[in-house]
Amino acid sequence: MRVNEEQCKRYGRKWEGTPHPNDEKATKHQLVCEGLQLLAERKKWDLSSMYIWIDFSCIEQDDLERMWCGVASLRGYVAACDAVLAVTPQPPVENSWTVDMLEVYGERGWTRLEAMVAYSMGVLRNLETPDLWVAWKGETGSFELMQYDFSLNPEHLPDMGMLTSEMDRPALKEHQEKLLAEMEAHVKRNGYVTQHGGAVKTVACHPTIPEVLASACDDQVVKLVKRYTGMTLLKMEGVGTLISFIAFNRRGFLLAGDKNQS
Repeated sequence: MRVNEEQCKRYGRKWEGTPHPNDEKATKHQLVCEGLQLLAERKKWDLSSMYIWIDFSCIEQDDLERMWCGVASLRGYVAACDAVLAVTPQPPVENSWTVDMLEVYGERGWTRLEAMVAYSMGVLRNLETPDLWVAWKGETGSFELMQYDFSLNPEHLPDMGMLTSEMDRPALKEHQEKLLAEMEAHVKRNGYVTQHGGAVKTVACHPTIPEVLASACDDQVVKLVKRYTGMTLLKMEGVGTLISFIAFNRRGFLLAGDKNQS
């Protein structure tokens, strides 16, 4: 829902004179257009055949009854998309790779939920990584595009994000819990967490990060994956040997493999 000047300043934001996400220079509009073009190139999509759903434009912002209808349908809208693109006016902080680390977009509860839907759809579609992308304008003036991940750390979930109205939090929480339940049920139905080009030969749980495990297969690929969703964090291809046993060191900084369990 639109915020007024007082609410905007309360959250430490600059008031642009109108309750609209864009400015007089149409900065965000330009970012969206450039980001979509980069995404189409990356995905090899025909830009002329793409359909775009924009949250601010497609969910009623002033009529409360109609707005709540849009809110109730948010998961359905985003689930129908092939990818989610977030745009940020400022370059992301160095070494950031999850949505919650983004300024503004990653701080807000509802935008975190959009990203979480994209992440969960990646899980349900058995993708290695979520189709969750971030575009920004770099310091040199060129536009950049990067694929991002979503953190399932409880502190980074949508219900811990910033909201204009606390009345929204129960609805946000309901969406969130349904997404978590759907992902958990999907992994159980599959009967496996990590995917390879053949039978998985060995797995190893991270000693300090319980939600992360490593896996290896005779396809000469080693992966780090999220244990509860199967999403790939790191993929090492062409390791040059058939690994039948892998293990972390005690602190989880090193991963070693061997051809034989002996």
